[in-house]
Amino acid sequence: MQKRFRRFKILYLHDVVQTGGAERSIFYLIKNLDRERFLPVAVLPSEGPFMEDLKGLGVEIHFTDFPRPLGINIFKKIKTITKLIRIVKSKNIDLIHSNGFRTNLYGGIAGRITGKKIVWHARNLITTEKIDPDRLFIFLTHKLICLTEAIRGRFHKDAMPHRKSIVIQNGVDSEEFNHGISGELIRKEFGMSAETLLIGVTSRIVPEKGHDIFLKAAGIVSEEFPEARFLIAGSHISPEFSEWEGYIKRLAVETGLSDKVIFTGFRKDLPQILAAMNIFVLPSYAEPSGRSHLEAMAMGKPIIATKSGGTPEIAVDGVTAILVDPGNHKAMAAAIISLFRNPERMSDMGKKARERAENHFSIKSNSKQTEKLYLKLLDPQVKVLQVIHSSELSGPQRHIIDIAKAIDKNNFRLEVACPDGWLYRELKKNDVITHKVELRDSLSIRSLLSLYRIAREGRFDIIHAHMGRAGFYAKLVGAMTGTPVIITEHLVAHDHSWIRNPLKRKLHLMGHRFSNRMARFVIAVSKEARDSYIERQGISPEKVVIVHNFVDTGIVPSEEDVAEIRRELGINKDSFVIGFLGRLDWRKGLKTIIDAAHEIRGGKFLIVGDGEARDEFKVEIRKKGLDQYFILTGLRQDVAALLKAMDIFIFPTEYESFGIAVIEAMAAGKPVIASDLGPLREIITDGENGILIPPKDSYSLRSGIERLMGDTGLMRQLGENGRRTVNEKFSLKKGIKKIEGIYEGVIGR
Repeated sequence: MQKRFRRFKILYLHDVVQTGGAERSIFYLIKNLDRERFLPVAVLPSEGPFMEDLKGLGVEIHFTDFPRPLGINIFKKIKTITKLIRIVKSKNIDLIHSNGFRTNLYGGIAGRITGKKIVWHARNLITTEKIDPDRLFIFLTHKLICLTEAIRGRFHKDAMPHRKSIVIQNGVDSEEFNHGISGELIRKEFGMSAETLLIGVTSRIVPEKGHDIFLKAAGIVSEEFPEARFLIAGSHISPEFSEWEGYIKRLAVETGLSDKVIFTGFRKDLPQILAAMNIFVLPSYAEPSGRSHLEAMAMGKPIIATKSGGTPEIAVDGVTAILVDPGNHKAMAAAIISLFRNPERMSDMGKKARERAENHFSIKSNSKQTEKLYLKLLDPQVKVLQVIHSSELSGPQRHIIDIAKAIDKNNFRLEVACPDGWLYRELKKNDVITHKVELRDSLSIRSLLSLYRIAREGRFDIIHAHMGRAGFYAKLVGAMTGTPVIITEHLVAHDHSWIRNPLKRKLHLMGHRFSNRMARFVIAVSKEARDSYIERQGISPEKVVIVHNFVDTGIVPSEEDVAEIRRELGINKDSFVIGFLGRLDWRKGLKTIIDAAHEIRGGKFLIVGDGEARDEFKVEIRKKGLDQYFILTGLRQDVAALLKAMDIFIFPTEYESFGIAVIEAMAAGKPVIASDLGPLREIITDGENGILIPPKDSYSLRSGIERLMGDTGLMRQLGENGRRTVNEKFSLKKGIKKIEGIYEGVIGR
């Protein structure tokens, strides 16, 4: 089942009915929109080629006039605004995307009256008005998309970009504009052989596009290469420019090029037109962005263009193009001649142009950036359901608390599903919406349906589960609701050896392997954890990402809090405190601690945590006669103060997936002695920010403790370096940013 995202209706306003560069940009944007999230509707002034293009994409079309914004006919303006308001209301439009200064004013007013979000698209460097209406009425829009920084400069205030403006550059479909296309049919159509040198322009025939400069340059090139031909593809798109097109055609005759210049008129087969060319020329006096430039790049053509407007942001002078001054026909001709004389450079420039188009000007990237803008305006909060099967005070639960406290509340809304217990109560205290759910060990239909109801009613964008059991339920619910699922595995993957029945164990593992296909990502807390999940559970490597555990480095207990902890626990202020924080499990190195303590005198061992081995641990301590040297606190919430009350921290575990207690101790500035295991080597560099010892080696643990007890300088150095490591690599701020990035990547923001 696919996720039922809310589908937003976008109303596109445009005042041109012919098809030119701007119209192709709108066409490709709409063509690549995610139709599960966005439904396009368009308003145009009348029927025409552009309407036919949009109808071919299944776009619903409406019509209205768009009078000049600064014109005097107020009644026409009111009629247009009234018509737009009626369309917005009747079609339940969510956002108005206006595509030019002729439509921006009307879209802005209609949007403000109806309470809809408004986006303007600035596609030109200047307007034909004496006053720039976009600047004048910019208060109406919520966001302003500029194709280039040059266009964005129109809206600068005090030499700074306007706060509403962003740059989203045009994109080109490199599959449609494919350098493998042959131009043979075009050359045959116009009577040219494969050897004929062809230089071309594809653009509207309007004064600012510089066709007159192109023809003057063509005259010079023709003297050097008499066999060369010159192609102009395009026409005027408005009656007001018909005289200019006539002038350009007369100029071709006056310069003696009538038999060498080809006027194709408006063409839809631009990939074939470009494929027929040897060199593409962009002779504009002031080029805002240049869609034709991008299309020529995608076709692998060397380019001669002017240093105007946004062109220098697209071309790399001397690499993908040769840039000349606007209006300089002699420099343009010289550039064309130089390329014809150097075929190798011409070929190399074309290849590099193609590479740049693919790497920097993808139409999919353009569409995704625009979609992200829509979503930020329309649906700013990503809804995330965190799921865990236990509420006991432990690392994963504290991890969820950290995420809930630190995540950007403007962009993310977090809810949690968990059983009753410490986590449930803490989340409630912090005003986090929390759902009570029991996730039983063996698959329970009741548990599954409970989680399904929570996910269905909450209409979450993402389900983020923690640990295997919650992950299994979450993957099933994700498949049922169409919601993408992320799983954080806080442990190294195991082989399920605790299940004694071999058949049941095999079925259990097969169930996890099968359900892993339903997860969008698995977050591993270390490289070793990542490798183990790929190997043992058959997860595709591209699905497993590493996000190390993180700690809030901003929690700094006061000296009074630390002194109070020591008084409460009966620790003399002069006592040397050796601390441990973690679950009381023999595999955490508890026997190693006891054996090392038996040989050490003068220190107190402060053990923070609880677990199934607690009672046996106390018995062993008593057997060794070490009661006076050990303090067992049980589970505590004041972890930061307890760590601060320690002098050194030890972690002689026999296995580990990451070691969050280690980075907590390092964040507190404590020197750490830990087992030399893969995940801990991702945190500690032996001798620099801590000491690594072999697991199950009480002698090495004792030696490390005694070494630190006798060297306060080394203690201080390791503590400072450890704290720096945590700030640089494992801080809460950095970790949350990684989590947020994964969330945004999953939903396509």
